[in-house]
Amino acid sequence: MNKLFIVLIFSTLTLSPIYLFGIDLNNENDSIQAVQLFSVASEYSYTGQYYEALEAFKDALELRKKFYGENSNRLAGTYMALGTTYKNIGKYDLAEQNVLIAERLYKDRYGANSSRISNVYFNIGNIYRAKLNYAEAIRYFEQSITIIKSQEVVDHVLIAYINYSIAEIYYLMERYDKAIEIIKSNIDNSETIDKIYYYELLGAIYNTEKKYDLASIAYEKAIKYTLEFYPTNDINIAFQYLNYASFQYNINNYEVAEDYLKKAYSIISLTETQTGTTIAEYYRIYGFLNAGKKINTTDVEDFRNQKYQNYQQAIFYFKKALKAYNFPPDPESITSLDEINSISIVSSISILKFIADNYVEMALIYEGNNKDIYKKSIDRALDYYGFVGDLLQKTKREISDDDSRILLAGLEQSTLIKLIETSFRAYKLENSVEYVELAFKNAESLKSGSLFDKLSNDEAMQSSLIPDSLLTLERKINLNITNFSSMKYNEQVSETPDVSEINRLDSVLFSLRRQRTELNDYLEDNYKQYYSLKYSDNSININKIQDKLKSDEVLVEYVLNEMDSLTELYTFFFTNNEVQFERQELAPSFSKNIDEIFQFMSNSGYIFTKNEDSKKYCVASNQLYKNLIAPYENKIKDKNLIIVPDGKLSYISFDALLTDLPDTTSTIQFNKLDYLIKSNIINYSYSANLIYNIDNTKTNSQKRILAFAPEYNSDSITIGNSVFPLRPLIGTQKEVDLIASEIKTEVYKGENATELKFREKSEDYDILHLAMHAFINDSLPSLSQFAFAQNKNGNLSSDGLLSTADIYNLNLKARLSVLSACNTGTGQLKKGEGVISLARGFLYAGCPAIIMTLWEVEDNSGTKIMSSFYKFLKKGKNKDEALRLAKLEYLENANSRLAHPHYWLGYVSIGDNTSLYKSYDFYFFSLLLLTIIGVTAEQIIRIRKARKKRA
Repeated sequence: MNKLFIVLIFSTLTLSPIYLFGIDLNNENDSIQAVQLFSVASEYSYTGQYYEALEAFKDALELRKKFYGENSNRLAGTYMALGTTYKNIGKYDLAEQNVLIAERLYKDRYGANSSRISNVYFNIGNIYRAKLNYAEAIRYFEQSITIIKSQEVVDHVLIAYINYSIAEIYYLMERYDKAIEIIKSNIDNSETIDKIYYYELLGAIYNTEKKYDLASIAYEKAIKYTLEFYPTNDINIAFQYLNYASFQYNINNYEVAEDYLKKAYSIISLTETQTGTTIAEYYRIYGFLNAGKKINTTDVEDFRNQKYQNYQQAIFYFKKALKAYNFPPDPESITSLDEINSISIVSSISILKFIADNYVEMALIYEGNNKDIYKKSIDRALDYYGFVGDLLQKTKREISDDDSRILLAGLEQSTLIKLIETSFRAYKLENSVEYVELAFKNAESLKSGSLFDKLSNDEAMQSSLIPDSLLTLERKINLNITNFSSMKYNEQVSETPDVSEINRLDSVLFSLRRQRTELNDYLEDNYKQYYSLKYSDNSININKIQDKLKSDEVLVEYVLNEMDSLTELYTFFFTNNEVQFERQELAPSFSKNIDEIFQFMSNSGYIFTKNEDSKKYCVASNQLYKNLIAPYENKIKDKNLIIVPDGKLSYISFDALLTDLPDTTSTIQFNKLDYLIKSNIINYSYSANLIYNIDNTKTNSQKRILAFAPEYNSDSITIGNSVFPLRPLIGTQKEVDLIASEIKTEVYKGENATELKFREKSEDYDILHLAMHAFINDSLPSLSQFAFAQNKNGNLSSDGLLSTADIYNLNLKARLSVLSACNTGTGQLKKGEGVISLARGFLYAGCPAIIMTLWEVEDNSGTKIMSSFYKFLKKGKNKDEALRLAKLEYLENANSRLAHPHYWLGYVSIGDNTSLYKSYDFYFFSLLLLTIIGVTAEQIIRIRKARKKRA
């Protein structure tokens, strides 16, 4: 069963006309004709005939304007209805415009805290939910509930009604426990009609979790309440039959599924309509039934032909489903994505993907047997996958909330993986670089899409296309949101949370976020160049990468597909004159090897490492080398590697991969192992776009290094419900002193290393060095924090903690940030986003290069490596080379125990790798050249003088 489709149609069918449109149908003073038109329009909307509903609502509005005037609050309900109907046909901007007019009319008459405003916010939440901006939708739903709770008589039934929408979103976000918690706490307070949808949602959750017995019970209860509540042949009964048919299909009970489909269609056919969500769902499920239909034959050729016909029939029904959504069924018939007005864009996208999937299955039937059918089917699959990818990108661009972008990246991952997989098949068939280009473009879309969108936004902001006053306003709003979010979070996790204070902060944050949305809308409406730059497609192509790559550089980008039963690794290998695209089927041990290596290197109990554990590390590390690097080892000799990892690969240091397996029958000598770092310089990036499309041409600041190394005196910080002690970091004081002895550095140590001082100074330096504790908040990454010198003054703007959200609001001129911090970089991985950690904030703030640690670094070894790093950096070495030389210098001088990978392999170089200083060779040859010029000039002058004397 398709989770997204089933849930997306809930919100439309659960909306009662009274709450949805805010209309008083008992108002005797209303225009009789307007009431009749409104009722007709509501019926159209109820049955999914949205375009007919739209025209009827427009007519009702014009009548009411004549009856009451342009600014009467009696028009508000019709504006609400128009807004909801525009939402249902995919015109979200018009939807929001109409609902906002309703809000103004209601506020003028009833005030900002009336139940009608709660109604407005619920509808705005539905608009954001339809746009896939889940975070914003939840905020509006919760604000709606806050207003209801503030009334003299609290309507718990209505709260349960709105909470259903919140539970549904948590389901889409795959936060199933949270969704079930909301369902169980609200279902008893809900009306019968809402019980139907609560049980339906509960069934969908259990189905997704493969708890089929519980799912069946939930679906049966939904059908029971539906039959009790609705009259015979009501469309909602058909909907429940469709849901149950989809569930039965999901557990391979095809005959039962088909029986319920027939029951559903016997009701749907009575409406005599071929558009709407219900008929679309009928066609969708029928498509799946055809694709999965069993074939009883022992003849191979007959099996192929029947299976091929079944897939064709499935595609036929999928296209009918698209038509029911008012969506063109063939990509080639669409001239502009802006012309699409689907009833549900996300459901339409999912069906387009089903069509593409079926074309792939059709190709596989004839792989190696009929090249023409294989190629034709692959090409059609690529057409549809490509179209789906374009639609997903368009949908992403309509979302301004960063968290929602990350979630949407997760939704699009399966499509992009399929595109890469199918492109590889086409590439192997025709050996055309065109298919490598297509696969690579989509691989890049998987890499930190949200990050690059934000960087594009910063680039637009810095281009002087909009007034400074607007930039200042945006920064002020963002800073306030950061501060109040932190206040709310701290209040929520305190031992005795103040509910009234949390509600107050919710209201403040709601207002601030709305201001930000309105500002973004204003900028995009009034500054077209800014809008164009913000949403420009700057994805890099292979030719540009090859032009940028030096003769001694290699870029290796990975895509890890763990969505299928068999894990696959796709690898793009680029030099300045060669392109390779390969696929490997990986053994189950691959993922285990990654975990083994990371746990071994990051384990805080490294001092007590047993030889048996060391051997396991060696075996896992060498096996990963064979998977990741060995296929190209003859081509990377004396080359600098640029690694673009994916998924779990972001956790490991490629430096630590072993090119040869040591003798595991004896004691492992860490200082004698054949690490990859010994043969290659290694640099990392979140994506190729971030290497070559980021601005790395900044002029160096006159002020070189700004370094912070606070001391901690029995201090602690609270994150969530946990208290973390800030243990002393003795080595950091020495670390910054050694750096200052190498390069001119402004150092803030001890109690002077304050957050306020960093905010004041950070924008004026070429290099930022932070040697301090950092703590990762996996549940709320934007609240991950650096711990500066602690203070007790209670001032939130200088509380000694600098969060990722704070860093986003900086405007850095630095060309390098060194995060020599305890626990930096071990943030939680999210699909499509890469490592969500403090490092990302520095990229957001405009710093193109980062040196960071993947785990907690031991004090003394970290100090030695950092001191050596700056020494080599000063000599004119590139950043990644300087870091490599520093590590190798440490390894050369360490005994076997101190050569444990934990001590020295934690640092990684990310982003721009160019040097920050001129090398000594440059100065030597410059001086030599000047000397030669001087000597030559002197000789010429002497010769000329000698000639004059002879003359």
